[in-house]
Amino acid sequence: MHVDGDDLVKTLSHVPILKNNDGLLSFSYPYIYYFFAAKKIAEGYQTKVEVKQAFNKLLAGFHREDYSNILVFITHHSKEKWVTDEINSVLSKLFENHKESRLTNEQLSFMDDFLSQIPQLILETKGIQEARDERNKQLDKNDRVKKDDSIDSDEVPSDILVSINKTFKGMEISGQILKNRHATLEKSILLSLAEHGTSTGLRFLDYFISISDSTKGEIINVVLSLLKESNDISNSELEDHAKKAYYHLVYSVINAVVRKISSSVGSREAYEIYVELEKKSDSPAITLIKQAIDLQFNRNVDFIELERTNYKLRNNPICQHILKEIIVQHVYMFPTDYKEKQKLENLFGIPVKRQRQFDSNKKGKG
Repeated sequence: MHVDGDDLVKTLSHVPILKNNDGLLSFSYPYIYYFFAAKKIAEGYQTKVEVKQAFNKLLAGFHREDYSNILVFITHHSKEKWVTDEINSVLSKLFENHKESRLTNEQLSFMDDFLSQIPQLILETKGIQEARDERNKQLDKNDRVKKDDSIDSDEVPSDILVSINKTFKGMEISGQILKNRHATLEKSILLSLAEHGTSTGLRFLDYFISISDSTKGEIINVVLSLLKESNDISNSELEDHAKKAYYHLVYSVINAVVRKISSSVGSREAYEIYVELEKKSDSPAITLIKQAIDLQFNRNVDFIELERTNYKLRNNPICQHILKEIIVQHVYMFPTDYKEKQKLENLFGIPVKRQRQFDSNKKGKG
């Protein structure tokens, strides 16, 4: 059967799948390009040297949005283990000189005095819809930043910034494959992806904690110099404010990285993989991540699981506080009835404030 090339281009441009700019053809939607580029690589990887070189280029630069998307599509076109093995190999080299952060009391001992300065968490100090709107605004902002980033930029940031970027993008790639291929890939492959994605994030966290602890004095001095602009505060008060600011910064990053790992690697469809991952580890960090995945993706509050997590973290104040923040965020984002909030107050000591007033206001607006 003969196919007229000009007619085909006209048809595809009319749909529109292709764009024709003065004879230069391109795909109208980036994901069509990603799909076919991935198909070409999946089919030619084993036999064509130039295709293998193109794949290696993707691995070297998967912190780029286009490269990472093509890698995910390759796993759609090929069930061969080489795809995930190569991705895992790159992930294992990121922050390879660091061990996975376990968030044990020993590692976090330099923050012992910080907990007393953290205010008590309160459920429902703002409305669910308000919290959701704030989250959606942040997601929209992140999307705009991604779209504004030029994928053709030849600028190469410092090695450490590239490694950090690759770490977060690598976790997302692992998570996307887990979400999209959970029904077709072997369980051992899925578990390996979850392990490597999580491990990469935790090695970065160990790097951050190590430099935070070793440069504690310098960071506090920087904060102190900024605070000295006020003449009404004594030197001891200034130093106290500087230390609080330092510890708040460190705690906030630890909390954010745990949540980032959970949201990037986690999925509802592959939840049993994270259960298996926790069984293989006694790390408080893995326990926190698995609980965050449960709340974010399964959405229902499993009190038996929460009690088990709370018990495992009972002697780890920092991890327990992060757990409470994860729970509060869940209540903000997903419908939770008043009885469940009372259970959370009894289990974790998180006060339920203004709940009856909140419910009344919500009904009045409806």
